[in-house]
Amino acid sequence: MVSFRRWSVVLLLGGYLSGGEAAEFPPIQAEFSGKFLLPALPEAPPADWRVTITPVTGGGRHLEATVTMPGGRLRATAELDAALANGRWEIAEGELDAAAWLALLAPKLGSSMENIRVEGRLELHGKGEIKSGQPSGAVSVVWSEGAMRNPVEGWRLDGITLKGALTADPADFGTLRSDQPWELGVRTITSQRFGARNLAVTAKLNGDGTASLLSAGIEIAGGTVTIDPATVAVFPPVLDFTVHVDRIGLQDLVALVPASLADARGRIGGVVRLGWSQTAGIQVGAGGFTLRSDEAATLRLTPTPGLITGNVPERLALLPGWTGTIGKWFAPLNPVFGDVSEIELGRTPLAIETFELRLMPNGDEQGRSAVVRISARPDKTGTLVKRVVFDIDLTGSLSRLLNLNAGGRATLRIH
Repeated sequence: MVSFRRWSVVLLLGGYLSGGEAAEFPPIQAEFSGKFLLPALPEAPPADWRVTITPVTGGGRHLEATVTMPGGRLRATAELDAALANGRWEIAEGELDAAAWLALLAPKLGSSMENIRVEGRLELHGKGEIKSGQPSGAVSVVWSEGAMRNPVEGWRLDGITLKGALTADPADFGTLRSDQPWELGVRTITSQRFGARNLAVTAKLNGDGTASLLSAGIEIAGGTVTIDPATVAVFPPVLDFTVHVDRIGLQDLVALVPASLADARGRIGGVVRLGWSQTAGIQVGAGGFTLRSDEAATLRLTPTPGLITGNVPERLALLPGWTGTIGKWFAPLNPVFGDVSEIELGRTPLAIETFELRLMPNGDEQGRSAVVRISARPDKTGTLVKRVVFDIDLTGSLSRLLNLNAGGRATLRIH
């Protein structure tokens, strides 16, 4: 539906569209209004629009347009010359409700966004030039004090800030490019297994479907994680990063492997290659981690009967097996068996002396994809066990590494 405040505009507009010279038009003042549907989002409610045209000195035109719909408002102006071909444009006001727009876009973004909820408002501003009917310039986006959550998976991001600008030239007005870095910050990240804070990312859109990551860092488990600069694909997203870990607390990593560890203390550091794509998911690349020596480290196993005692005889055989019952009479209890059982049942913690993890997703000369070496001693007085050494050689998928019972070649030595 369109209404016209001045019907004479229809005749003048018809003359212009039929090839009349714009310079021949007398100065006019008019107002158009109506409703329209967004072609890409047919589910969205109709938007109300209004355009006013007023003459300016020299035969040019001043245009002001407003668009209002549930979840957003936009007001833009333009100053055009008498030929309506050159001038300036500006987005004077722009505001979008993040929750309303994500609800509209979610069906287009796939099942991964099905349970995502967002909060906050986005502000839009921009300006630029029009030359020979082609616009150029930049549009800035600011999202302040935003939030994002997934109540089904139990995670939440609070204190989101996003600042950046999209730049376009007449030759590539439809591409996504940014001359200045975009800045993303998240104050806190909360999940069912761990928490993090102060995420900070800067990146630039290159206009060719890729983005340049300039810097990225986050505080987690009392330490920091940073990512080296890299270029990644945006549509569809394909990530490949070198990640640096410094002083990450083992206690938070325990939450990721509850089937193996009941508790752990200490800090580790290292470097690892990580990737992600929608088709392949998370991919772990080459890297390694070691234990820092400036802080005491301990671990306590999740109760797993047989994990260690399966390698330790309960009785010491003093006579050959062919002696049968008589041999069993002369097989005393192994004095360390009880201490070992207390360790594997998680009742005796272990003080970690050395820890090393090497990741080799493509395999080494022995076909191993990961190697874990842990040397620890019982953190308890009076025990006969002096040291427990875990040697784990994993072959195949690295996803099994997070479970000590995942298979592979494992050696447990008791001293």
